Amino acid sequence: MIVKGNGDTTGEDGAGELILIVDDNPSDVLLLQRTLRQAGVMNPTKVLEGGAATIEYLTNEGAFAERARFPFPRVIFLDLKMPPPDGLA
Repeated sequence: MIVKGNGDTTGEDGAGELILIVDDNPSDVLLLQRTLRQAGVMNPTKVLEGGAATIEYLTNEGAFAERARFPFPRVIFLDLKMPPPDGLA
């Protein structure tokens, strides 16, 4: 569910579900986070910088082995042009 600043929600039950941002450019990450805030989206975000870390996160491996600490994201914003493995590999 997407949580808006005015209390309105979109989607199913589960307020505050995670938005995962995968991008190797800090400026793009900042722009996306700012845009989400301006749109009133209040969900927590997690930023990862590469495809390998993203695969580990989504499969609960390595540093992201604890699902309670690293919840599965409801939405993923994925940069397609990153060093391999990228968003297309």
